[in-house]
Parts: sequence; C-alpha cells; structure tokens
Amino acid sequence: MGWERRGSSQYYYRKIRRGRRVVSEYVGSGEFAILTARLDEEQRAERQDQQDAERQRREEADQIDHELAQIDDTLRSLTAAMLEQAGYHRHKGQWRKQRHGRRESTNEG
Repeated sequence: MGWERRGSSQYYYRKIRRGRRVVSEYVGSGEFAILTARLDEEQRAERQDQQDAERQRREEADQIDHELAQIDDTLRSLTAAMLEQAGYHRHKGQWRKQRHGRRESTNEG
C-alpha cells in the first residue's frame, strides 16, 4: 500500500492479493486519498494488535498446558508409588492387586 508519484502528482494505491497475484487498486488523490490512507493504516494497526493479542493468548495457553502436563506427570508418579506400596502392580497398562499365594510358591521352589 502506498503513495505513488506519477508525473508531478501523487496517488494512493492499495495492493490487493488475488489468488497468487498482487494487484494495485487505484484509490485516488487529494484529501480523499489522505483520509483513506489513514483509515487503512488504522485498520492495519488494529489487525496487528489483534494478532499480537492472539499470539499472547496462545503462548499463555501453551504455558498452562506445559504446567498441567507437569502436574499430570507428578500425580501419575505419586499414584504409581502409592499403588505399588499397597501391593498393586501394572499388567498391560492396568493396575492389579498382586496375588501373594502364587508369588510365594514361585519364590520357594
């Protein structure tokens, strides 16, 4: 976007993407072009502010996800330690109570 000098006059053009091509759209010259250029600049700044706010929200969400993953890991470790202490073991991803009678017979023999 911007002002272009043609001869001794300045004209305001917008650059617009149409498919893969970027084309220039003539807006005008004089007071109308100045006001349009200001409006375009304000809209561009507003879009940038929205993008910055969205980026910050994503970063905050990523940080929360990271903290929750750490809490999950800690809780899984504590749960595993407590269940093992209570006589459970993992079998194919499930917690099962150990059968003491069988274990003792295999240890003695």
